[in-house]
Amino acid sequence: MTDRPPLPPLVRTLPTLAALGALSVVLAADARIGFAAGLGIGLAGLAFAALLSVVGGGRFRPIAPAPVLLSLGALAASAPLSALAEITAGAAGVAVLAWIANDPFRPPWGALRGALGWGVPGLAVGLAWVSSFLLPPSAAPVGVAGALLAATVIAIAVLFAEPERATGGPASTS
Repeated sequence: MTDRPPLPPLVRTLPTLAALGALSVVLAADARIGFAAGLGIGLAGLAFAALLSVVGGGRFRPIAPAPVLLSLGALAASAPLSALAEITAGAAGVAVLAWIANDPFRPPWGALRGALGWGVPGLAVGLAWVSSFLLPPSAAPVGVAGALLAATVIAIAVLFAEPERATGGPASTS
């Protein structure tokens, strides 16, 4: 078995950068500011974030997510309210978390190791999006459903953070 040399930092983040780029293109296509302007904003934010994550040996890593979050936020704010814009913006937020987990200066496969860190928000985005179609549009059921969704996601996050809570002692017999 031969040891392969480590990949350059930017190459290691290409899968998550590609996902963010694709989601930026979809948001730009739906933006009211025009496709060319939206594409420029999305890809410039992504390129600047990628550059900050690898330049200077990772000195600027703590602020690297800011440009991509700002560009995706601007694109999401300029998109009309639609199912496509909602799910794309939610997926973009989850993709940012996966990109952060795939830090090039940590051991490889960070996005897979950090799947719980971005998987729970991904589940919440999916549940919120699906529930927006299944629930009636009045305010009371949507508020109750939102509270139940938030409670469920918090409970899942607590169980993932402290799995010993899910395992009780032996079953009681009477």
